[in-house]
Amino acid sequence: AHLDEYLAQGGGALSQEARYLRIDALRALGKDSVAYDAARAFLDDYPTSFQANALRQKLQLDSLSTPAATTPH
Repeated sequence: AHLDEYLAQGGGALSQEARYLRIDALRALGKDSVAYDAARAFLDDYPTSFQANALRQKLQLDSLSTPAATTPH
């Protein structure tokens, strides 16, 4: 909630870090679909950032499930 509030107020010098931490927080809350969307948006906005490489690895190693993968069969 604090990260969402910080970002909703326009963020600041730590917006990039807040967005990255928010992805992990969403995953911890079991909101994989929202975390996946946030991760894709982060990569679109910060493709060459330090966090982008780690996030790409998480996406490839299924740490973040695609929305389709979280749907029961």
